[in-house]
Amino acid sequence: MPMPNLFIPGSAKSGTSSLHEYLNQHPDISMSSEKEPHFFCIKRNKKEAFEYEKLFENEKKYRGESSTGYMVFHGVPERIKKI
Repeated sequence: MPMPNLFIPGSAKSGTSSLHEYLNQHPDISMSSEKEPHFFCIKRNKKEAFEYEKLFENEKKYRGESSTGYMVFHGVPERIKKI
């Protein structure tokens, strides 16, 4: 399954929940079924990656998620780029 290709890093109380829901209404976008999975905040193994991928509809052109932790945890951009 493809990993997400759309991220909303945001910060607390900045409208990320609303943006997450608005984007999810678009026919080409699947936002994660779990809001703020924080998947890239720490290193993960393949089993965790498989579970994470289940949060998205595979057939959509864009798969996105929003996690406020992406703005404060060290190494998040590097982990996203690696995947």
